[in-house]
Amino acid sequence: EMLDDPTGETPIKIEERAHISDANHADFYLAIHHNAAADIFNGGGVVVYHYPLDRNKAQATELYNDVVSANGLRGNRSNPIVATNDLYEVCAPQADSILLENGFMNSYTDTPIIITEQFAINTAKGLCKFFVDYWNLEEKSSGSASDVLAEIESIRNNIKALEIELDKKLEELRSLIS
Repeated sequence: EMLDDPTGETPIKIEERAHISDANHADFYLAIHHNAAADIFNGGGVVVYHYPLDRNKAQATELYNDVVSANGLRGNRSNPIVATNDLYEVCAPQADSILLENGFMNSYTDTPIIITEQFAINTAKGLCKFFVDYWNLEEKSSGSASDVLAEIESIRNNIKALEIELDKKLEELRSLIS
């Protein structure tokens, strides 16, 4: 589930994203950002931060390798895979967490690459490969794209029905409190 506003118009605080992840009992939390440094510079590349420190390094390494193999932005980082408990983004959720810093937005070398549509497409391909491998996913032998779309529509309708029911319950509670 995406925990941010896809339009980018409404910022969702890290605390809220972590809360949503925890409330939904997420198995895995992935944050995707572009990194920034204090000044404009040459170099950069992809950096992956992970938490908890004692596990998750293999997944972080796989994610890094899959993304960099797909988008080509290896960069000049001496340590592109970092275990950390200093970044709230990866420490706040209860699930194993990874922060993908997908290039530097103030790098002379990274910026012209990361703003392209092809870079986004290639990054998505790398992430898809990672998740297919991570969860040992296999392509369904039967079914079609229309079956998947019908299932998505059914899920959306269920969510809408639940939201309506929740609104009714909240209104009942408000009337009891008043």
